[in-house]
Amino acid sequence: MAAIDPYQIATMGQNLISTKTLASNGILIDVVIEQLAPAIIPLGGASYDESKEKKEVDRKKITVTVTVGGQKYVESVIVEDKPNLTIDDVNVKYLENEEKPKVRISFDL
Repeated sequence: MAAIDPYQIATMGQNLISTKTLASNGILIDVVIEQLAPAIIPLGGASYDESKEKKEVDRKKITVTVTVGGQKYVESVIVEDKPNLTIDDVNVKYLENEEKPKVRISFDL
C-alpha cells in the first residue's frame, strides 16, 4: 500500500509533473519547472538567411528555492531541447559553504 501524500491531496495531483517540495534535516527544497516559449533557431551556415529552415527548440526553466534557517537561496537554469523533462528527472544538491551556500541543479534524461 502506498503512503498518502498530503501534497497530492492538496493539489489533487495536478502539479506532480512540474513542482515538488522536499524537506530533510531542516532544509526545505522547492523545485518548479516552467514551460517557456520555444526558441526559434535558424539552420544553416554562419550568415543569417530568413529563407533557410528554422528549428523550434523546447525550453523549460527549472527554479530551485532552498530554505535553511529562514534564509532562502534561489537558483535557476534554463534547459533546452528536453521536452520530456519532468520533476522526477531533476537532481538538487545543496552545498553549505562558509561564505555562501551553493545550490547545484542537474537532471537525468
